[in-house]
Amino acid sequence: MSNLLDQFARVLKLVAISIIALSVNLFAQSELTYKGGSVIQNGLPLQPKQVRVLMADHTDALKSYNAGRAFTMTGRVFSYPGAFIFGYDLGTRLAGGEGDNTLLVVGATGCVVGLLIELYGMSKVKKSVSLYNSKTSNGTASYQINFGLTQTGVGFNILF
Repeated sequence: MSNLLDQFARVLKLVAISIIALSVNLFAQSELTYKGGSVIQNGLPLQPKQVRVLMADHTDALKSYNAGRAFTMTGRVFSYPGAFIFGYDLGTRLAGGEGDNTLLVVGATGCVVGLLIELYGMSKVKKSVSLYNSKTSNGTASYQINFGLTQTGVGFNILF
């Protein structure tokens, strides 16, 4: 009987160590980075919905991310048509036609204002990534592992 209990205790220790080691690998999250207009995790770009899910527990980071995305899209609404209008008028002038100074100025202004708004939005997204990384200790999500005896037997749980 004593031999059987010793074997059971060894198996239980191995299972507990394996579960803890495995859970550290399964539930660890790497840091987010922001490059080229995309939020990246483990070398893969994330969709905005995925970023929002990751930042759901970090309200400051999520607010900054949402604001940054809104500013970025607003900037694109101004800069793309502005660039088109500017390019159209500039092309007309280069082709020997008579351009419209108003179109040239409006297009350039729209392009510059849009780019400034877009850059501001990108900085907000970058700030949100930094906030998220600082609130997750060293890029890993905080969790607690409990292992022990319960009323129904041996078990463990993981709390995030």
